Parts: sequence; structure tokens; C-alpha cells
Amino acid sequence: MTERLLCLLIGYLPGTFLTAELIIRKKTGKPAADLGTSGNPGMANVTAHLGIGPGLLVLAGDLGKCLLASALAWHLFHEDLGVLALLYAGLGVTLGHDFPFWNGFKGGKGVATTCMTVFLVRHVYGLICLLAGALLVLLTGYLCVGGAAIPLLFSVPVFLLYGREAGLVMLALALLMVLRNWKQLRLIPSGEAEKNDVLGGLIRRIRNWYRKMRETYNPPEPEPEAEAVPFPEPLTEEDRRIVRRHILFMGRVQGVGFRYQAQNAASQLGLTGWVRNLADGSVEAEVQGGEAAVRQFFALLGNNRWIQIRETRVEDIPLKEGEKKFGVTGYY
Repeated sequence: MTERLLCLLIGYLPGTFLTAELIIRKKTGKPAADLGTSGNPGMANVTAHLGIGPGLLVLAGDLGKCLLASALAWHLFHEDLGVLALLYAGLGVTLGHDFPFWNGFKGGKGVATTCMTVFLVRHVYGLICLLAGALLVLLTGYLCVGGAAIPLLFSVPVFLLYGREAGLVMLALALLMVLRNWKQLRLIPSGEAEKNDVLGGLIRRIRNWYRKMRETYNPPEPEPEAEAVPFPEPLTEEDRRIVRRHILFMGRVQGVGFRYQAQNAASQLGLTGWVRNLADGSVEAEVQGGEAAVRQFFALLGNNRWIQIRETRVEDIPLKEGEKKFGVTGYY
């Protein structure tokens, strides 16, 4: 029992080092809890709001601390515990990542540390489960489904190959992953869970890279300026009246590019203001400009394959002087 507790402790202590917390504070001057709608100190949240470079640094840090703790536990206790040394160390790292003592036991979800543990315990079966989880994310669009499925799938070969205790430790990791993702998992049947067009995003990135490469070696001819969005003619005094409106969009409007569609619409129409996600899954915006342009703004934000606006709440608010652009933010 002492060896098992020591493996947990060897994992927990480095697990409490949140790479994302360090990077987010350096980049924004704010804690990870203020980044995006989830405040999650993990790769997905950092990549979504700070870019792929910081996201990869977070991933490297989270995988590295799991690798370090597992190597130490294996070196000290593999003769007595065998593969259990890796499992208990991996569980300890994930507990430390999810519940760091120095941050009021508020941490991440432990996806990266769980995936590294799965791979270290049994490379081939672990890789198969990781690929299966990635495929589920691509098919469903839900990151939470893949995160919960990987340790659950891996529990089966662990039970069969290493026995009851090892299987129970793996199930504990799986249960921890389900609990950390439960907020989103329970919203899937109603369609309100945050959905990510992972495959579409990957395809868009590849297309953008290919287009940039072509433009580098074969610059395109300058394109004429795009025509302004037409307004009803003739414009009345009411149409020209400058207004500012606070808008709350409810439905499937997070993780589907809604804020950037709103920014594009506002840019076309010459509107100012901002748009941001809220913690309850809705999107909040303030829009300022001519009455006719604001009406056009609503018309351009129609539903598509991913976006489904079920309800909007609109109220007039005081004008904001000196505002020059329409911004997108992930903070609330």
C-alpha cells in the first residue's frame, strides 16, 4: 500500500504544475480562469484563444510532467508493482492537474495526462484507443466525447491483460474524465453542448496554408473593392438614426464560429461594438450604427449547418462615443 501511495504522490506533485496557467498569465496578464468561456487550463482552450503555438507548448508541458512522473515511479517501484506503478502515477498526475492544491483545487480536465498514461501503459492498445477517441471527435464534433471514450475503451484491455486492480485504477481515471466533462456530456441530447467542427477547421487550415503558399510564389492580381451591402432605398431619417443595441443570442452559438461570422457581418456594414461568449453557452454582443445597418446585421446572422439561433433578446442602450471597430473576445 505504501508503494501505491508514493506513486500517487510522485504523480500528484508535478501534476499540479499547470503549464497553461503560466503561458496564459504571460500572454494576457490574467489567470487561466479568465480565458474563454470555460476557463480551462488546457490545450484546446489556449489554442482557441491564443493560437496554435501556445497550445502546443501547453500540450508539451502536460505530456512532459506525466512522462517525468511515470518514469520516476517506474524506476522506483516497477519491481514490486509492475504496470501498476505507471497507472498510479498517471492517476496522481491527473488528480494534480484537475485539483491543484495551490489553486483552490480548481484545475483542468486532464485529457493530455490521461492520454499519455494510456499510451505509456500499453503502446499498441493505447494508440488504438487514442485513434478511436480522435475518430469520435471528428464524427460527432464533441471534444468531451473523445476525452471520456479513450480511458473507458482502454479499461477493457487493462482488465484482461493486467488484472482486477489495474483495471479498477484505469476505471478510476475514466470516471474522473467523465466527471470533468459531465457539464458538456449531459447537454449532448438537447443539442446544447459546445460543438467543434474539428474536421472542417482542419480542412480550412490546410486550404489557408495552400493558398498562402500559392500566393507566395504566384501573387494574385489585386481584386476590386467589395461592394457595400445594399440598403433599402430610399433611406429614411429613421434608417439613418444611430443606435446601440445589446443582444443576447441563445441556441447552438458557441464553438461553431458564430462570433467571427458576427464580426464579418459588422465589418461589411460599418458597425462597431463587440461580441463574446458567456459561461451559460449563450453569446452576448453590443452593436452600434445606423438603424438600417443594424437590421441588416441580424439578417446576415442566419442559421447554417452548425449555428442554430433559437432565441434573441434585444434592448436599446446608450451610445458609446469614440468606438472605431467591432471586436471579438473570448472573455466574459
